[in-house]
Parts: sequence; structure tokens; C-alpha cells
Amino acid sequence: MPVLRPVRSAPAAAAGRLAAILRRIAGGGLADLPVDVELWDGSVLPAAAPGGSAGRIRVGRRALAHLLDEPNQLGLSRAYVAGELGFDGDLSALLAERVRFASVRPSARDLALATAAAVLTAGPDVLRRPDRPPRWGRGARRGRGARRTASASSSGAHPK
Repeated sequence: MPVLRPVRSAPAAAAGRLAAILRRIAGGGLADLPVDVELWDGSVLPAAAPGGSAGRIRVGRRALAHLLDEPNQLGLSRAYVAGELGFDGDLSALLAERVRFASVRPSARDLALATAAAVLTAGPDVLRRPDRPPRWGRGARRGRGARRTASASSSGAHPK
């Protein structure tokens, strides 16, 4: 079975691949991004939106793993919380642009193309599922102390 290896070429390779894949997937609906995108290798994909750039998004290599795992706002949020995605600029202007992308729905073929491009650009590590944050809310363990059993709770005994 052949092994996929990332192609290490000119520094602009990551930005060039990103531009090409954004033009191909979802009918090109993602091609006119309202922000500059700075990738982990130092290459920059300039904003293509008619109004210019609302800022600059910094994308780390592992951010791709989060976006491949959850190709939506949840993946973006997890990449941001993990420190793999950053933003410098007018956040209000960027959030106002979300309306333009609301109807973009990548197909299964689009997601396969994006996955292949991510592996070729960033290496096979992007296929490793990123660590998930701990669960909060229902079903989450809240305390770090010893668990109490039903019999201990009813007898009034407390673990020491």
C-alpha cells in the first residue's frame, strides 16, 4: 500500500493549495473569503471579498484536524480554544460576513477533496482525531473526590 507523504516545496505551497481547493469545493462558494489567511508555513492567502479584508486568521497545522473532524463552527471553535486558530482584526465585521456563507454546504465529494488536500499539504497527522475538551453539563463528573455509593449516602457515612 503506498504511503502518502506531504509535498515540501516553495513556502507558498500551502496557500496555493488552499486557494485551489476553496475554488473547487461547494461550487466555489468559499473562494471569496473576507479575511487574509496566514498558514503555519508563513504563506498567506489574501482576502478575495469585494470589501477587502476584515482581518487575518492564523491557522496552525493541527487546526486542519479539528476542521476535518467537525467541518463546521464547532470545528472552528475547538481549533480556536486549542490555540491552533487565531484572529487579528475586526471581529464584528467578520461575524457579519457569516451570512454570505450560510448556504454553503460541502458535499461528501467536497469533503473528500478537502481531506486529500489537507493530507498532501500538512501531512498525515491531520487525520488523527484531535483531543476533545472535557464534557460539561449532563453526564459530566463534577467533583474530583471519591464517589459515594447509595448505601454510604443513606447511612450518612462520608468518605475520608
